[in-house]
Amino acid sequence: MAFNSIGLRSRRGKELKKAERLRLEAALEEGLKGTFPASDAVAVTQPAPERSIFQDIELTQACIEQDRVRRQQARLVAELRQRFNSLTSREQEVLPFVITGRLNKQIAGQLELSEMTVKVHRGQIMRKMRARSLVELVRMADQLGIRAGKP
Repeated sequence: MAFNSIGLRSRRGKELKKAERLRLEAALEEGLKGTFPASDAVAVTQPAPERSIFQDIELTQACIEQDRVRRQQARLVAELRQRFNSLTSREQEVLPFVITGRLNKQIAGQLELSEMTVKVHRGQIMRKMRARSLVELVRMADQLGIRAGKP
């Protein structure tokens, strides 16, 4: 690889010293573009070796995919938060007890409510949170950071 063919220049546009030039050429051949100290002030005008470009493309695609998944997860949590905020304060109070798997009678005793009232609240929670099962409701609560109620 010839020095002039890859376009290495110093800050002032002058050729680098022979030892520096050889070291930088060797590094480029090893695919280490971008690993030089700032003091070298190197500008590479030619693209990195092909294998490095493909690795960069794969890394970029992986990062884009991770960001897509992160954004999708954030949208889901925002939607769950909106559903949770639609619950009344009493339903929000009952929810931690429901996700522990307690019976309506046990929750009623703990919160000093009638069993029928807890049953209504449980039904409203399931409807407003759009949970098809208790397991799904528990997963939603976990994503929202809601922890189980005290015994």
